[in-house]
Amino acid sequence: MNNGELTQEFKETIERNIWWLLERRKVDRPQAIKLARRAGYQALAERLAFLGRPTGVKPVSIGDAVKKSTKKSAPKPHPQSVKVRSFAELKPVPA
Repeated sequence: MNNGELTQEFKETIERNIWWLLERRKVDRPQAIKLARRAGYQALAERLAFLGRPTGVKPVSIGDAVKKSTKKSAPKPHPQSVKVRSFAELKPVPA
């Protein structure tokens, strides 16, 4: 190894690890794209950006793919912070 240069075997291992995380649903696609970009794998990031897109769909940039799918929704209250005053307020669960 030469001042930050990675061997081909090491690069392949990192790429396999990113795919493994994605396949096992440990990370979602935008997180995998960010991981690939941070590790310096622009080609892998581009493949991940277009993964699962139907043919004929206009391609989007990697940044747009990450932005669209990582938008935050409105914060939901924590289940323990929701107070129930009586059992009458609880709705019956449909059978």
